[in-house]
Amino acid sequence: MARNKKAANKGLVITLFILIAIFLALVAILLAVVFSDGMKSGQFDLTPSPEATSEAVPTKNAENTKKPATPTSSVKTTATTAPTATYTPIPTDTPTPTPTEAPSVMSNMSSAVDVAAGAEYNELSASGAQVTCEFKDAGYYVSALFTVTKDGVSKLVPVVYVKETGEEIKGSAAFRESYLAVVKERLQEYVKDVDDVLKKSDFVKYSTPYRAEDYDMFYIDGDKVVFCFGENSLIDTPHKSFTYSVDLSEAEPFLYVKTSGESTLPDIRTDLDPTKPMVAFTYDDGAYAFVEERLLELFKQYDARATFFTLGNRVHEWDGYYDVTLRALCDIGCEISSHTYGHYYFYDESYFDEEKDLEKYWQEINKSTMAIAEITGRAPSYIRMPGGCYSAYMENSPYPMINWSVDTHDWDKKGRKEQKKVDGKYVYDPRNEQETYEVLMKAKDGDIVLMHSLYHWSYDATERAMAELSAKGYQFVTVSELFYYKGITPENGVLYTKGY
Repeated sequence: MARNKKAANKGLVITLFILIAIFLALVAILLAVVFSDGMKSGQFDLTPSPEATSEAVPTKNAENTKKPATPTSSVKTTATTAPTATYTPIPTDTPTPTPTEAPSVMSNMSSAVDVAAGAEYNELSASGAQVTCEFKDAGYYVSALFTVTKDGVSKLVPVVYVKETGEEIKGSAAFRESYLAVVKERLQEYVKDVDDVLKKSDFVKYSTPYRAEDYDMFYIDGDKVVFCFGENSLIDTPHKSFTYSVDLSEAEPFLYVKTSGESTLPDIRTDLDPTKPMVAFTYDDGAYAFVEERLLELFKQYDARATFFTLGNRVHEWDGYYDVTLRALCDIGCEISSHTYGHYYFYDESYFDEEKDLEKYWQEINKSTMAIAEITGRAPSYIRMPGGCYSAYMENSPYPMINWSVDTHDWDKKGRKEQKKVDGKYVYDPRNEQETYEVLMKAKDGDIVLMHSLYHWSYDATERAMAELSAKGYQFVTVSELFYYKGITPENGVLYTKGY
């Protein structure tokens, strides 16, 4: 009986568990149905909160690229399968680079030249012309020779670039005008064998105005500089195109920047004190080494500079003796400028035969230009006409023209013929030195002082004056340095004298 009772109880428990399991299963099924319907009807918003969204957007900061930390909790959780999702990055503010147009020609010398030459190539070929290009390496420069062919006619278009920057350089900006004036004078004879139109034109006369822009087209090829003249250059009437070559070694002192990259601009000390007085001593009528050698040593003593207005014929006629002194003066920063070739006096138009005197004028300038550049390796920066002459036709000068504000009259001394050497010393009338010295001591800040490097008393007066002026704080400068510190930009054809 007891066994039957135990069996009945056991069956009841089993039945009870079965009922509970069935109930739980029904509840689970019901919950699943309700949850599914809720998802479909949108009653459950699973979109992250704004705060969560801002934290979830990845950025380029290193800190935000780290893996998020694992949350900690004392409550055990049941592992579930993570839902999968697709993430679309938010667009950044970085602009899309604009593609650069590929050059149509490649120099293989610099990317800057490639871009500049490519633009030139595209412009020349835009009209349907056939264009080819050849490049010439000239150190600091690159010459691009474009050959443009259209309708069976070809023409050369040379362009010179600065290799590093791709800047285009015209001849009138590359060379000092003093050298272009030399080329112009030579062309007056050269064109007579080039073209009848040019031969019969006024270009062959010295009265033809000099125009620097006529020499813009050029290129450098090896040891030559080649100037190119189109049919509309030099004169207003169309003529045959032609080229004219010069030696690079001759032309290079007149480049503002040599093919080596070296500047030929005047040496200017930028460490001078602009609050202290400065004066420019200038010496005419050299070269004369017997005085200039002494001045050289004096300038070294006072850290002084000066400007020498030199005669071309003295450079040529003394068999190289003066060359050493002129170069030594250049080496310490002095300026060697032009005083014409043979000290010819040019007066105003009332005493002026246009063609004859203009020929003499240009020859005097150009011969001196070349003589000084040949000896010193540097182009003259200025010119001083003998006697300080200036007339309207000189407005076309390829130089700034420098006169003076203080004239020592060292040249106008009765005893100058008595200069001689006795026991190793030069003997002359002491009044020469004293009068020159007294005028020197009248010089003020900003003055350009006129002296001559032919007379030993001029040296002695300079020595005395420098000692006293230096003690007063004076600085002895070149004309270029004086202009620099006084804020003056000298222009060709302009006369600079008292008051500038």
